[in-house]
Amino acid sequence: MGLGNRENSNEGNKYVGKIMRLFAVNEFSEYVILRFQHWFVQNRDKNQKDNSLENLWDSTIGTADGNFEKDFNRVMGRISGSTIGAGVAANKGVSARLEGKSFWMIAASFLLIGFIASYIFTAAFSSDAIFSLIMPSDRLELTDHYVKYSDITKLILPDGTEVSLNSGSTLIYPKRFIGKKRMVYLSGEANFRVTKDNRKNFVVKTADVYVEALGTTFNVSAYSDDNKVETTLLSGRVRISSATESFPSIEITPNEQVVYDKASRRLIKRVVDANSYISWTQGHLVFQGASFETVIKKLERFYDVTVNYDLSKYKGKNLYVKFTNSESLSEALDVLSEMISGFNYKISGKIVIIY
Repeated sequence: MGLGNRENSNEGNKYVGKIMRLFAVNEFSEYVILRFQHWFVQNRDKNQKDNSLENLWDSTIGTADGNFEKDFNRVMGRISGSTIGAGVAANKGVSARLEGKSFWMIAASFLLIGFIASYIFTAAFSSDAIFSLIMPSDRLELTDHYVKYSDITKLILPDGTEVSLNSGSTLIYPKRFIGKKRMVYLSGEANFRVTKDNRKNFVVKTADVYVEALGTTFNVSAYSDDNKVETTLLSGRVRISSATESFPSIEITPNEQVVYDKASRRLIKRVVDANSYISWTQGHLVFQGASFETVIKKLERFYDVTVNYDLSKYKGKNLYVKFTNSESLSEALDVLSEMISGFNYKISGKIVIIY
């Protein structure tokens, strides 16, 4: 879907606009959508894309339904640190700037693809990573699964590998594995029970790390809005390497974990209780010395809410706590209020204010 050099031409504006309109009003296969996304996230033809998306937005926003507005507000809230229309400013130390992405490029994820998972997908993976997955064969068909907040989904991959996919997660994989490796792409958190195949290693690719295994059970947490990626091993053996750095890979054994720190770009190996990191597969949340920010993020996904709070007030607090699927949101917050001095909260629909 190469467009050539049309940056300053009227022809380019018309050409890009035509592509945008096609994707706004038609259904396409997953393969075509991925090819479109590869082109869409590139900087090429940026001005034409912005102009076309602004026109599409103007013509669509008047007829958008309540679900469109809700989904759009959720994503914009996570980018800017607040929820549009909520009337409450979040203070999480997150800049309100869009970090180089125009408003229209973000809005287009909803306008063109039609559901929130596509935004998460384009945010989590570089266009090169997407292209490397879809280019090996034009006949390669892809399947993607997005799990909304408060839900958990179980999947069986084409090779028999069992996957539990956590809330707010997207998994992309081919309908059949070809080539020398079985590759899947993950944004979010998943637990894998890999079917052994000595001829084809199983590889989980995220935006920051690659996890390679033969036959094993492991958990990968790689949410795009988290500051780290965690790979935890329950059985077998896996090898973890950076997707962006050239330092040596790390192998781990059961009850070991590798943490990739996005800020320092380092891989750190440590011993953990692996079972506590897969408690979510049973509908529970277990935290052993987790930061306050980590606990809140997981509660947001667990209960499908947006939490606004002053991070500076709770920075440095590490929590040891367990929540079960039988506890309501207010009951979980009551537990935190008992553990943390000066912790108060207010729930208004899908918005929680901590003060």
